[in-house]
Amino acid sequence: MTADTFTLNRINTVKMTVSYDVSLAVLLMATMYALIHSITQTSEDRHLKVNT
Repeated sequence: MTADTFTLNRINTVKMTVSYDVSLAVLLMATMYALIHSITQTSEDRHLKVNT
């Protein structure tokens, strides 16, 4: 194995890891946003029920 192929493999591995991390982070952010959104929705519904 030459240094070039090793470097290329290393770069590809890093690229894959980075894209995996990014997609994981996006998924996590989406989940958090959905959770917060649902929590705020339910609290708003409670306020409406209390007011009426």
